[in-house]
Formats: sequence, structure tokens, C-alpha cells
Amino acid sequence: MKDSPKDHDTIVKVLAAFVRQFAVEPTDPPEPSGTGSRRPAADVQAALNIIGHRPTRNEDFEIDLRHSYLHGCELTNCNFAKVDFSGSTLDNSFLTAVDFSQANFFKASFFNSSWDRVNMRSTFLNDAHFRELFAYSRIDLSHAQAAFTDWSGSQFSMGLNLKDAYLREAVFSECSGLSPAMVMEAEDLKGASFSDSILSDQRLTERIAGND
Repeated sequence: MKDSPKDHDTIVKVLAAFVRQFAVEPTDPPEPSGTGSRRPAADVQAALNIIGHRPTRNEDFEIDLRHSYLHGCELTNCNFAKVDFSGSTLDNSFLTAVDFSQANFFKASFFNSSWDRVNMRSTFLNDAHFRELFAYSRIDLSHAQAAFTDWSGSQFSMGLNLKDAYLREAVFSECSGLSPAMVMEAEDLKGASFSDSILSDQRLTERIAGND
């Protein structure tokens, strides 16, 4: 792929198809202690790494990783901008310096994942689940469509960039690392829920109630 630009699109499409075919939810029951140790097969993880580190070129197609079971995947210094992950499972994943800008995570799941320097700018996240996520650095959710998302129990050690994010009916209960000032930067807060410590600003409670 690096040596032959004309084969770039074909190789990426083949790798994405491979991931979709083989990254499927296992039928065996989870271990008694939970599923935290479960990881993608080595070849699936390798295909993800190649896609994430592909050369930067113009691509006239959307990379399709929909409904992929990527529980426990590890992604570092990867480019997944504009990739379609809708319906995919990335629970217990470890993400470091990953660009997901303008990607699609409709109804995806990131339960109990660890994030460091993750870019979610202008990403489509509606109905996605991020419960008990741990973020080591400030996460960029600016301009993201994140209505009906569930972030309950998450820890944002450096906070969130929520500028112009759409958070209608999003759930941020029992989260740490947020402030009223961060939340006020969001574009749509109607029906969203937050811990009591966030609801100290009357303007914020009015926006959540849809009164502004």
C-alpha cells in the first residue's frame, strides 16, 4: 500500500472487509471474572493497525467497519477519521492518540475503555454508550452529535471540550472532571442529565430544561 498508491483503495477495502467478517462477537460465555481479558484475534488487530496507519491519501470511499466486535482492541497513533463504526463494540479498549474526527459511532459501545488524546471532533455518536470510561487527557467532543449518549460513571481527568456539541438527553451522571463552564459550551443540552455538582449554574439548568 505504501509503495503502490494505485492499490491503496483496494487494500483498505479488503482489510476492512476482513475485519467485518472475522471481528464477530464470540459465542462462548464470558469468563466468571468478566470479559476484560478478551482481545481481538491477532490478525484482526493487525488489520486494524494497518488501516489506522495507512498513508495519508485522498480516499473517495468510506471505510466500513460497521458492527465489528473489537472488544479489548489497542489502537495507538491511528487515523480513523470518517470511518463508519456504527453498531460496533469497543468495550475495554485502549486508545492512545487516535483520530476519530467525523467518524460514525451510531449505537456503538465503549464501556470501561481507556482514552488518551482521543479526537472525537465532529463525530456522530448518537445512542452510543461510554459508561465507566477513563480519559487520561482532555477529550475533544467539539461539534460532535452526541444525543442520547450514556457517559455515566466516566472519569475525565482533564475535562472535555464540548464546544458546540449536541448533547440532547445525554447522560453524564456520576462523572468526574466536568465543570459547569465546560458544559455551558455545548450547543444543545435539552433533557441531558448531570451530577448535582454540575447543576450549580441557573443558566445551565434552564438550558437543560429547554427554557432558553
